Amino acid sequence: MIRKRLKKDFWCPTQWDSDTNLYEDELGWREENRSDAHSTDSWNIFKFYLGHYGFDLALYLVETDEFYYIDNIQNNEVWKLKNREDWDGQYIIERVEFSHCPDPEPEVIYEYKDLRDLWLNLKINEMYLKEVIEKSVVMVMH
Repeated sequence: MIRKRLKKDFWCPTQWDSDTNLYEDELGWREENRSDAHSTDSWNIFKFYLGHYGFDLALYLVETDEFYYIDNIQNNEVWKLKNREDWDGQYIIERVEFSHCPDPEPEVIYEYKDLRDLWLNLKINEMYLKEVIEKSVVMVMH
């Protein structure tokens, strides 16, 4: 299978995998997400992680080259993460800090009352959350 490369030097190399490229087949919910949630429906997978377990979600939207963080555990906010001042410029995944108190302070782009509000009303780059997830690297944060 020929994989379509989207970004060079996205991932940090590991002892198990030296390929740092981001590929198109790495976007959206992963097979392990569908398996965990016992669903292929994006809304049900979303509810499983954020509603059932209360986890946060980090997203990297390729077309905007931006990281977003759904702070579901503490604040019911969606953040646009800012680049770390100490980023060495090498691997894109290290460009931002994934935490409840990222430094530098993120831009709050949406405050939501519940998951349905977030799912139906959040728009990033003129896309609703379902489409954003399909076009993003999705990281479940716990």
